[in-house]
This record gives sequence, structure tokens and C-alpha cells, in this order.
Amino acid sequence: MKLSIFLLVVLSVTVLCEDQRVTKFKTQHIIETNTGDSCDKLIKDRKIKDFNGKDKKKRNTFIFSTFKKVKDICKEEQRVYKNDNLYRSSEEMELLHCKLQYDKKKYEGVKIKKHIEIACDNNMPVHFQQWLLQVTLTLVLLRILLLMCCFCNWIPSKFASLLACLLATSALCHLPIERKKTMCTLP
Repeated sequence: MKLSIFLLVVLSVTVLCEDQRVTKFKTQHIIETNTGDSCDKLIKDRKIKDFNGKDKKKRNTFIFSTFKKVKDICKEEQRVYKNDNLYRSSEEMELLHCKLQYDKKKYEGVKIKKHIEIACDNNMPVHFQQWLLQVTLTLVLLRILLLMCCFCNWIPSKFASLLACLLATSALCHLPIERKKTMCTLP
């Protein structure tokens, strides 16, 4: 009798923890209706903090989708690795990536469309796997190329310079409207 009560309590605590993780995932990542709110407003209104609960979270990604569509990613055929709890979306999803600026006062938002990976427990999403390392590195490299080709004339070949400017400018298409200014002057 005591064992069954103990197991019932353990099971209840486990279910409660899972529900909290799913609720936290929804709060931090799901935007069912695009209201056009800024990253600053979304993060403030949803009280999103860093893992320590005190500091501003350095980056957060919102998914423009219903919870049901995101939950549907947690199916066996979407599993990334056989013995892992990561699942990849079959379609690209609209995202808003918010990154805290260096002054730690405001967030910069970038809207993009990408496949996502999420961690799921019991067919419920509990963690957004950051895909942004790859994207961020690509954007950083493209920005370096932009600086080298447009401001320093580092690349001697006109073709290489043009190519670098085109690549860098195409990366700017993912940035907010006010940053979409052409910075290259072609030779």
C-alpha cells in the first residue's frame, strides 16, 4: 500500500514537471498570432529570463505557428537520431530570432524561415534546439566579406569583389528593414 502511494506521488510530480516544461516551451517559443510586436515587448510581456532567472536571456527564438503544428513535429518519422529526443520539422517554419545587443538594453529581431529542431518528451515539445550557431556563423562570415570587399578593397579581383558584395547583401535580406541598405559600391 505504501509503495503504491509513493509511486503515485512520484508519477504526479513527474507529470507536473513535464507540464511545466511544455508550458515554458510555449511561453518562450510559440507565437500563434503575429501581432507584429518587437522582441523587446515579447520578451518583457512573457517574462523570459536567462536560465538563472535573473538576467536577460541573450537570445530567444519565437516560432510563428500553432502549438499543435509544433507538437506534430514530435513524431517518430521526424526523429533526427535513433536514440535521441531531437525532432526536425519537415517544413520550414517562420521564426523571429531575438538577440540581446551589446549594450544589454534592447533586442534586435531577425525574421527568417528555417527548419527547426526541438526536443520532445512523451510526444510534447520541451526545448527549442538552437540552429542559430550555423546561421550566425554564416552571417558573421558574410558580414566580414562585406566589410573587406566594400570598405577595404581587400579582394583584388573585381569578380570576387562583386561576388562577395552580392553574398553579403543577400545576407542582409534576413535583417530588419532599417538595416537593408546597400552598402557596396561596385568597381
